[in-house]
Amino acid sequence: MHLALTPPAAANAANAHAKTASSPPPADSRASRALPPMHSTIVLHPGSTSLRVGLANSVEPLVVPHCIAWRRKSAPSGAGAARASDALRSVARALRVSSALLALDEPPSAPALASAAPSPAAATSGTTHSDVDVLVGEEAERAAAQDPAVWWLFYPFENGKITERTSWSVARNALSIIWRAALCGGYGVAGCGVSPSELGGASAVLVLPDHFVRWDGSALVELLFDDLGVAAALVHEESLCACLGAGVSSACVVDMGAQSTTVCCVDEMQPMHGARMPLRYGGDHLDYCL
Repeated sequence: MHLALTPPAAANAANAHAKTASSPPPADSRASRALPPMHSTIVLHPGSTSLRVGLANSVEPLVVPHCIAWRRKSAPSGAGAARASDALRSVARALRVSSALLALDEPPSAPALASAAPSPAAATSGTTHSDVDVLVGEEAERAAAQDPAVWWLFYPFENGKITERTSWSVARNALSIIWRAALCGGYGVAGCGVSPSELGGASAVLVLPDHFVRWDGSALVELLFDDLGVAAALVHEESLCACLGAGVSSACVVDMGAQSTTVCCVDEMQPMHGARMPLRYGGDHLDYCL
């Protein structure tokens, strides 16, 4: 539909536009467009093995192992079970496959995980592993390495996306606990010093891989609003955030993670179509070869 203005009508419209442009906008409209303060903006960059999190005005992010450990309901008993587990692990090493493919670690059900999670204050870095049922980060890795029969170590991300080894309810429960502990502290993590009451007025920037699954992005944004309770959320890609952090508008960004590598060419802060390449190997594979 096209609307043609007669000369008088066009003049009136031009005068009205000039008055509107010359007059300053109301104070309330300027306040509504004001950016949130940097100390209330949190940045989350989840990876397969590490989680980088911090405030927007922080010089360096807090790097936490992106994992959680739950205490098993009942430890396996009997010498036969131990011999069978050792035999399966030997086969896994011989075949160079993950022990998870042989179902050596059975994940607990989602209701059991929710009921086993204590309050964050009860799981601090000063407590012993016998006092808690849930650990996050380095404490989780340490407890699972010392007593794998008692602790089940779980990484909710795999190859730059939400793992498919368990249901989404289990992965969501793990991500909610890990991210909240990284921000507010608890479960063996010092945190970034953000209080739980401050999350309601905070804005979140979620950094995801260039080729992230759109369902994963939608599910993680839902987690930020429903579980963490942030006021606003923004999803950005790794390559653009790398260029923004380096202060350049065009670059060839190579992001080598633990389990995957991505190459993306950015031109004037726009990823170039056809110039992205995901690779299914990363630092862990190099460590294995070396």
